[in-house]
Amino acid sequence: MEEYRKQDLPEYLTVSKLHAYSGIPTAYIRRMIRDGEVEYCKPGAKTIFVKTDSFFSCLRTMQE
Repeated sequence: MEEYRKQDLPEYLTVSKLHAYSGIPTAYIRRMIRDGEVEYCKPGAKTIFVKTDSFFSCLRTMQE
C-alpha cells in the first residue's frame, strides 16, 4: 500500500471509498469498526464514515 498524504484525503471517508483507496476489503474495514479499532461516525441509518487518520494509524500498528 502506498503511503498516503494527509492533504490528499478528506478527514472522513465512507467504507466503500476507503476500500477503493486502500485496497483493504470492506468486510475487514467493517470488522475494524465493529471491534472499535478505528474512529467512525454514523450520521444516518446506513452510511458510515471512517476517520482516515485513525484507519491508517491502525494499519501501521498492525504492520509492526
